[in-house]
Amino acid sequence: MSNGCEHESRYARRKCLDGRLQYGKQCVKCGNWKVLSTASVSAQAPCLLDELPWYESAIEDEYLRVQQETRELLRQKQRRERLAEQTVRDAEWQARYSEYLKSDAWQAKRVAALARDAGVCRGCGRHKATQVHHKTYAHVGREFLFELEALCDACHQRVHNEGPAW
Repeated sequence: MSNGCEHESRYARRKCLDGRLQYGKQCVKCGNWKVLSTASVSAQAPCLLDELPWYESAIEDEYLRVQQETRELLRQKQRRERLAEQTVRDAEWQARYSEYLKSDAWQAKRVAALARDAGVCRGCGRHKATQVHHKTYAHVGREFLFELEALCDACHQRVHNEGPAW
């Protein structure tokens, strides 16, 4: 623990550190240890030094555990907040995208992609293309024709729902 403890409640204690007996004051809230000279401890604790209670490492351990738990709870709260914000952004994007798919601009690009591919699915090369798939959403609303591909329903479903073959 650093010596930066700002708690006021400290008790005189003794502690064995590296084989040497130390006297000091321990914070009862965080366990912080401040080494004091023997004369200073004797003046502040008018009892025999050997009768001073021992330093309690459990105080520091519990303080650190609570601090760590508090940090973890804060991280979890921040994660939940980021997820909620992302969910809102995703819903807003999806709403804009759905509206775009109803627009004349999209319909013109869709017709152009189907015509370029002669109405044949680029996935299987056998079936009639009924869908136009965005290979990327980076330029939605101003997509290049090469970012679109004509697909049949089965291949379009497969593109969106299937992982690797292995």
